[in-house]
Amino acid sequence: MKKDRLILATAYSFLAAAVFTVNASAYLDPSAVTYMIQIIVGVVVAAGATVGIVLTRIKKKAKEKLGIDLDKNKEHEDDIEDYSEDDDKQ
Repeated sequence: MKKDRLILATAYSFLAAAVFTVNASAYLDPSAVTYMIQIIVGVVVAAGATVGIVLTRIKKKAKEKLGIDLDKNKEHEDDIEDYSEDDDKQ
């Protein structure tokens, strides 16, 4: 039943596209199309970064509110400090 509705909707879409098309007397330069693609990709990347930042902040706030500490059972090592003799001579 759902396949029939999908096929029917697709057929109506193609029919509408064929009936309501208008010829445009315009030329799109390939460099203009490349520029449009760059704009679209830039918007998608920026939106993805924004969503990632917002989700990270939401998770951080939720962990603070719920008192969840993921590092409480982990062992932390001290920083390694290198005091080589070569640095002292200079």
